[in-house]
Amino acid sequence: MSLLSVAQAVAINCSISSPSIAATSSDTNIQLIVAKANEAGQELAARYPFQELVKESAFSCPGSQGGIGRLASLVGGSGYAGGLSNIYNFVPLTGGTGSGATASITVTNGVVTGCVLTPTVGLGAGYLVGDVLSITDPSGGAGAGFGITVNAVILAPQENQGTIQTLTGPDFGWVLNDTMWDRTTRRPVYGPKYSAEWQQLKAQLMQGPWWQYRIRGNQLLFIPPPAVGDTIYFEWVSQYWVATAGAATVGAQTGYQIDTDVSLLPERIVILEATWRWKQAKKLEYAEDFDKAAAAIADLMTRSASKPKLNLAGAQSDIYPGVLVPSGNWGTN
Repeated sequence: MSLLSVAQAVAINCSISSPSIAATSSDTNIQLIVAKANEAGQELAARYPFQELVKESAFSCPGSQGGIGRLASLVGGSGYAGGLSNIYNFVPLTGGTGSGATASITVTNGVVTGCVLTPTVGLGAGYLVGDVLSITDPSGGAGAGFGITVNAVILAPQENQGTIQTLTGPDFGWVLNDTMWDRTTRRPVYGPKYSAEWQQLKAQLMQGPWWQYRIRGNQLLFIPPPAVGDTIYFEWVSQYWVATAGAATVGAQTGYQIDTDVSLLPERIVILEATWRWKQAKKLEYAEDFDKAAAAIADLMTRSASKPKLNLAGAQSDIYPGVLVPSGNWGTN
């Protein structure tokens, strides 16, 4: 069925003349039918993840130029911390052309004896080979003289994976929970994290062991950043519920535009919804039509795609090894 056939069906339901054209009709009754059909489809598309609107996307995790790959030529300095050996984690490295590098610093009798980059999140970006980096005394003292040289740079993992519409499409609606997986490591990406959780993770420098994500400002953010090149897959819901008949791209619109446009959602639902909405706009009795549409939508939600068994523990987030024993009779020997 097309927009025209939808408009004709709604017109019959509303006891008005069936149109020969719909999208460009000058009849205000038909114009209202088209408007209500679009209103109905848009609200349905935003209401539930109908299987007709679910898509899958994949992307490779990007990297930032100038991450620190290797450090060399440590100069220990003096006066950093008295007593025996102390280790300070997530210490910012200062200087050089880049930013964002952190390290675990080992101080023995006031001298820095070790500097190990924080894995994944402490490689920074924008550094050049030959940059000499330093630190502010992590003990709060007056230590000085420490230096270490950037000996190699790499593409470093980054928190921002890109604009969500770039990773999906301009029709992005929302991510389906528990569908995001790193297929390179075969591990889940947990989330979405809400604002308070995310800020706690950032402030407490809690990094993993599994990736976690949130969407903020239309940017997909991961903590800790996955390795550069890891492939991430996830499912999401499209806002496009209308396709142009014969078009190569299915689901290319958020509403009917021409008479031959077709709905990706069951058009019986669009007809029922448009019928009661038209009657409501005309201040006619619409309660029975509303109830009929609501029941049809409830049935569609129940039957859309196949339904799994309810598991109160949630989705299984990992697969454990085991021995599979086939059914049948087994001897005792």
